[in-house]
Amino acid sequence: MHQSEGQIIGLKKYKRKVQAIEKILPNLCSNCRKIVEEALAHK
Repeated sequence: MHQSEGQIIGLKKYKRKVQAIEKILPNLCSNCRKIVEEALAHK
């Protein structure tokens, strides 16, 4: 496997994680939401 392939697979997994996080975001308290959004922005 080429490195770029691994990165693409990693990106797909990461996007799935982000989608899962975005689904639960509205259920989080505003403090937690800010922390999660900041963490996502840094990646």
